[in-house]
Amino acid sequence: MECIEEKSVGLFDRLIRTAEKGDYRAQYDLGLFLVEEKRYEEAAKWLASAAKQGLVWYEGARRAFPPETPAKLNEPASPAMYGSPRNCLVSIEGGAFLMGSPPEEVGRYDNETLHEVSISSFSLGKYNVTQKEYTEVMGINPSKFRGDAMPVENVSWLDAIQYCNRLSQRENFAPAYVINGEQVGWNREADGYRLPTEAEWEYACRAGTRTPFNTGDNITTFQANYNGNYPYNGNIKGTYRERTTAGGSFSPNAWGIYDMHGNVWEWCWDWYGIYKAGGERDPAGPASGSRRVLHGGSWISDARNLRSAYRYCSIPSFRTYYLGFRLVRSIL
Repeated sequence: MECIEEKSVGLFDRLIRTAEKGDYRAQYDLGLFLVEEKRYEEAAKWLASAAKQGLVWYEGARRAFPPETPAKLNEPASPAMYGSPRNCLVSIEGGAFLMGSPPEEVGRYDNETLHEVSISSFSLGKYNVTQKEYTEVMGINPSKFRGDAMPVENVSWLDAIQYCNRLSQRENFAPAYVINGEQVGWNREADGYRLPTEAEWEYACRAGTRTPFNTGDNITTFQANYNGNYPYNGNIKGTYRERTTAGGSFSPNAWGIYDMHGNVWEWCWDWYGIYKAGGERDPAGPASGSRRVLHGGSWISDARNLRSAYRYCSIPSFRTYYLGFRLVRSIL
């Protein structure tokens, strides 16, 4: 698994590793972390470095996106700037984890019952599906907030299923879904692209953590894109950007996956339902239902709803400007 050695590394160690590589966002986050720890001299060093590195990035972006293409200036970053010219998949090693939230977690809901689940290995998109990728396959871009490296949004669960099958056929994989109107079956033996199950999504989001967020006990708007007017558990208010941000605009989790908290809600395969008792392997939700599960929160969400365990749902045909998705392929 990519970044598997970082499963047990704490927030501070993860930040300092990334900061030492020159990532100005990680340097800024590290500076804020050190301020909270009252290590002011170290904090000042990293905050100053973040400002300097940010100017270097800005100058590079200014040259890359000249004035005659102003729309590109809305894209603060792109997957290509983080070593991935295309939305590659990250190999996730299977294992057991506690899905849901403990009773003492601040802001939890009753439908987040804690239970143990085992997950088989799978591959997950490092980023949300981008507008460029979606347009190349589907021929349209339904998004409100435009930009090639921005996550595609305004897509329904049914749209996402269609995209998975078309991309599979385009790349000579067996389509994962059998589609008959709004009736969709999943062929688990297929090697094509699909949506994550709810359990796979939470497992990958947590990346070995058991805290409310994969960033720890709290999350800031320097770590994710959400409505900073509504922070979590007494945290200070942050920025409300009022739109999506480009994939890779924030530091990844410990397994190298970006934007699993905030930016756009992510469709999962499962029908929404009450969790079964623990001990399941590769659960995929109820056999039928009326609403499909979403996870992760979005740019418009309160921080509480970005928690790894938080469950949202909607009808499969629903579209709006804060719904997106990312891809999975089974490792057969």
